Amino acid sequence: MTWKVGQGIQFVESEQRVPVGPAHAVNSETGKVACGLSAGGLIVSDQDWESASIDKCPTCVEDAATPE
Repeated sequence: MTWKVGQGIQFVESEQRVPVGPAHAVNSETGKVACGLSAGGLIVSDQDWESASIDKCPTCVEDAATPE
């Protein structure tokens, strides 16, 4: 199973996007978030979750490491 980075985004002046909060692990096949958060408010990138050097949701870190 492959996990991608999903990040909450807030729009500020001039329609600039700014990341909000920790990143979440999003299953690349199902679109589900590892911690159970709704994926509706996340922007999912092509960045691999395991190799990303970013602030990560602690629940996603634990759940993405556990095989289903």
